[in-house]
Amino acid sequence: MKRIVLIVGFVSTFIACSNTKNLTPKNFPIAIEYTEIGKGTLSGSGLEQLSETKIAINNQQDWNALLTKINAVQNVSNQFTQQHINFNTHTVIIHLLKLKPNGCQITINNVVENEKDITVISKEVNFVTLRQTQPFHIISIPKTQKEIIFN
Repeated sequence: MKRIVLIVGFVSTFIACSNTKNLTPKNFPIAIEYTEIGKGTLSGSGLEQLSETKIAINNQQDWNALLTKINAVQNVSNQFTQQHINFNTHTVIIHLLKLKPNGCQITINNVVENEKDITVISKEVNFVTLRQTQPFHIISIPKTQKEIIFN
């Protein structure tokens, strides 16, 4: 009888200890892999009437509204690598700068998951040109409900 109790105790302990490896906490920050959807500039005329925007989109309705605004003057989204997003598995991140009087480009360099939020790190590069620009960068990341912070 003591053997049975010892064996059951040993097996229970072994099973309990083997399951704890799945409960190990994540070590933050974690770099998040992302997919580029589109990068470039809008018409540069300001006719799209879009102000500087830094947002995360988690549903088709908001994505369609953004595409309608971006494509108001010229079909910018026809150059996107993806137009149909699975919002059950992905979140779309958009960084659109305000209309600039000179040449400018925005690049999302890193996306980092922290314990309580996701940080998007972008870099703006200015250059000389004779026309106005309104640069944007759009990416997708794995679905998240965490707050998105832009740096």
